[in-house]
Amino acid sequence: MARTKVISAKEAAALIKDGDTVLVGGFMTNGTAKSIVNEVTAKDLTVVCNDAGFENEGTGRLLHNGLIKRLIATHVGLNKEVAAKFNAGEIELKLQPQGTLAEQVRAGGAGLAGLRDGSVNAVFSGTWNAEAVKEAFLEAYPEKSACDAYYVSNRTGDFGTLAKRLASGDNKNYNYLVSYESPIDGGVNLWHCGEIPFVFHNVDLVAGSYGGSQDAYDLQDVMASAWVNFATTGDPNGDKVPAWSAYTDDNKSTMVFDTTSGERVDYDAELQELISQ
Repeated sequence: MARTKVISAKEAAALIKDGDTVLVGGFMTNGTAKSIVNEVTAKDLTVVCNDAGFENEGTGRLLHNGLIKRLIATHVGLNKEVAAKFNAGEIELKLQPQGTLAEQVRAGGAGLAGLRDGSVNAVFSGTWNAEAVKEAFLEAYPEKSACDAYYVSNRTGDFGTLAKRLASGDNKNYNYLVSYESPIDGGVNLWHCGEIPFVFHNVDLVAGSYGGSQDAYDLQDVMASAWVNFATTGDPNGDKVPAWSAYTDDNKSTMVFDTTSGERVDYDAELQELISQ
């Protein structure tokens, strides 16, 4: 016969000790166990959550009471205290895409090291030929791990757009790919919109997401220069930017932005064909 022990919110909160890592559910405080959160007194917590709630509500209550040392979340814009405390050096902040955070939680709960230590055959399923994808990926990106193929983008749509632009007579097209890997947590592939701080040259404002590495600062110099050049002249080439030729039918070039950036021509055609099937 199954036994169930029911404890109060205060008793549950008392199980949380100073320095613990706590996962808090809910979105915009909906679904958050507020009755428990409101009773927490432990400090120096690492809190993992989807968002930071509102000021003094939900996860925001822990923040307001000074109980959080490190916050790992996907969205914090609804709680002004997050920015204030981060800028004051009172908390550490790490922003993650929702899908990445969900996978990290799943892997951690299952006792797994995560995708990086998994088999590429476990990553790909369905109609894809895992071994063929792995081989094509490593040929295109020899500096990467096989399991990084999980994050590869299907760029056939981009190529289709470029073909249409060329057919219309527009020959000033510059194709690029950001392949940079943040050094945090042993290495994290760049997430959706993760290139924005590099383009706007303000990586220092989100150093927690990029490890404050010199590689990140060097890359922002290259990318910001390219964007400014293109906005000014219609051509990204100039100081700090590696030679970058326009994409044409005869020169299907891609600027790959990474710790060492450079132009590559039609380098991942086989990979793109495999993952577009």
